[in-house]
Amino acid sequence: MAAPAKVLELIERFENNREAYKSGHYNETQIRREFIDPLFKALGWDIDNHILLSPRRQRNTSRFAGTNSSLLLPFILMTLHKRKYQNAVLYLCKELEGEVRGKKKLAKLLYFVDFDYYEKYQKSITGDMYKALPMGPVPSALAEITDEMMRKKMLSIRQVQERPDFHPTEVFRCIVSPDLSVFTADEKQMLARIVRRYGHLTGKQLQDLTHAEAPYASSKPNQEVSYEFSYYRGTDFSDL
Repeated sequence: MAAPAKVLELIERFENNREAYKSGHYNETQIRREFIDPLFKALGWDIDNHILLSPRRQRNTSRFAGTNSSLLLPFILMTLHKRKYQNAVLYLCKELEGEVRGKKKLAKLLYFVDFDYYEKYQKSITGDMYKALPMGPVPSALAEITDEMMRKKMLSIRQVQERPDFHPTEVFRCIVSPDLSVFTADEKQMLARIVRRYGHLTGKQLQDLTHAEAPYASSKPNQEVSYEFSYYRGTDFSDL
């Protein structure tokens, strides 16, 4: 089957401007809008009416225009940056007197790390996908990452019964110091900013903040929280 004319047009455009597209000035959002979205539309994906889920664990269902057949395809948008992820967790613990009290608080701090950075620089630091759960956005790979860190003796997690009528609080304590060499200067500035702005808040206070933000408010329950909605937050980055 011959390639659709739109696909050939995209290929020609890329070849004619290869050096510009490969430069560091051409960001992920531009790639998606100018190439990835048009490519999948040309292949029959109804991307305007579906939220595309995470590449690492999800398969997206789309229906080809004019047919009754469905196609399941993996769609890669994000890559998990495991070393940055692990060291972001270690950094947050270290800067908050050696520990983060509560999985909810850690999850929300990571949300602000990723979504603030994406809003400013069109990239995620950890590369994780967040799901809209009842208590706010939760990074989907958090348990996987922290379990591995425990096995490697980078992190300890203990259960603390703070109130008799509530579930125990998980306390995340760093065993090793974060390796800051894995981060760029901009990423280190953003991590420090998150600690300054949000580190003193409780998990419940952070939950309430995320519930009021466009990315979470625009998401369907238990579905992906889209990074693209970070542009509707209007965050003040003058403190960077």
